Amino acid sequence: MNSKTEYEKVSPILYAKAVLLNTGTAYFLEKWKENQSMRLSKYEKETIVLTSEGDDTYNVYTFNAGLKRRLADFAKKYPAVCRLESEDKKIGCQSYVVDKARLSIRLTAPYSEERRKAASENAKERGFSAKTNG
Repeated sequence: MNSKTEYEKVSPILYAKAVLLNTGTAYFLEKWKENQSMRLSKYEKETIVLTSEGDDTYNVYTFNAGLKRRLADFAKKYPAVCRLESEDKKIGCQSYVVDKARLSIRLTAPYSEERRKAASENAKERGFSAKTNG
């Protein structure tokens, strides 16, 4: 197995593009420097929750502003069970370590047609209206 070069470690995608275009290191370095000041797309701004069956914690890596705020508040209030592990202010991501007992994932079933209609009628009675695009 070949060991990765420093260029591959920094940005595998740009490295692959440089190799495909057969332009080598100069192209790679130029594009990598350009990307350092570029904003990430919404698709590149991920939230990743990692753990293993043997761990007692979750690692939560996110760009999501609301989630970062909630995690920061929780870490401030409960530092024994949640802490900021790392932060990259340049691109806007944070990584937290959270005890498994403190984080849950909830799946919700979709509304049945009957329940959706009842919720819609209830909203109409209370003065809520559907959003319209336009």
